[in-house]
Amino acid sequence: IVLEHYQSLGHQVVAFLPEYYVDAEAVNKARIESRRRRAKGHEVRVPDDIQLLWDLVKKKLLVVTPPQDYDDSYAIAHARRNDGCIVTNDLYRDYLEKQSGELKKEAKSWVKTHNISFAFVGD
Repeated sequence: IVLEHYQSLGHQVVAFLPEYYVDAEAVNKARIESRRRRAKGHEVRVPDDIQLLWDLVKKKLLVVTPPQDYDDSYAIAHARRNDGCIVTNDLYRDYLEKQSGELKKEAKSWVKTHNISFAFVGD
């Protein structure tokens, strides 16, 4: 929905997602874990349609990041290199904590001015 919205406005878009979200075996394990954790009142995010995600990869609208890497760093680096914005509700506190001194101040300002938060209503 978000990709389509910003494309319809004429923007170039790309999403970043850790590899384990498109790995069928990992997703199946997560679904089993999700059922167990949901019974205890916890939520586990599991993709509904892995094939759709792979279709987005083929269209170069989704970049799969290595599972051990910090995927936020890919989105931030891409947006900074391309003078872009990031559609996210993540405040990137962990990214900001890794910065120090003047870099931290600049990074905090960049995150504040280049993040677009969102909410889905009635879809």
